[in-house]
Formats: sequence, C-alpha cells, structure tokens
Amino acid sequence: MKILKYLLLSLFCCSAAFASESAEGEALVAFRAPEGVEVTEASVASGDVRAYIDGIAASVQAEVITTYGTLSASTGGKILALVRSDTKTTKELIRDLKAHPDVLSASPNHKVRIMPVKKKMHHHIMNTHTGGTVQ
Repeated sequence: MKILKYLLLSLFCCSAAFASESAEGEALVAFRAPEGVEVTEASVASGDVRAYIDGIAASVQAEVITTYGTLSASTGGKILALVRSDTKTTKELIRDLKAHPDVLSASPNHKVRIMPVKKKMHHHIMNTHTGGTVQ
C-alpha cells in the first residue's frame, strides 16, 4: 500500500516525462490546508476542507473536479485536487491559481499513456521475481 501511495504521489506531483500534451483548461493543484484543520480522506471529499478549495477554485473561474483524499491525508497539510476551467487555457488557469496565497503549486494535467510490456521483458521480470523460468 505504501508503494502505491508513493507511486500515485509521484505521478501527481511530477510532470509526465513521456507526455507532450495536457488536458486543456485543467491543472493538478496542491492547496495549503487551513490553519488548525486536519487533512483526512473524509475532510477532503466533503465538508469544510472541500468548501475551502471549492472557494479558491471559484475565485479563478474554475471548479474542483476531483480530490485525492488518500494522497492528501499522507502529505501532512496539503490538499491535492484536479481543477478545471471552461473559460481559461491551462496556462491562464495555472497563472491565476499560483497567484492565490493558499495554492502551493499548480501544474498541467499531462496525459499519460501506459506502454505495453514486450514479451521478452515480461519473461525477464518473471524470472527475476520468481527465481524460475517462465515459458
């Protein structure tokens, strides 16, 4: 579970090295949690924390599409979400979000594609992890 959490966090926070395009008008955002508020999976999904980030998004003519509660709860005070604007480009949205004092970071929502594993590589992986041979 811990490995999955780190993998998802790295996908969320890092630009996709192999992606050249992003979803227009979308940004992955890390918000600063309000002072004295505990960030939990439940608080990010609804309630005061959700209302707080919805307000920040609305202030830049955007909306929160989804929140990442499990990742947010593991960051120690950051709220991670996908934000979309129907009226702004990705560049404009990121510029406006970064101007808000409670936005820690904002980056394009890069499109990521999974590449198929070649049969030869699959055999190598299986042999390495099982100690046996795979036909």
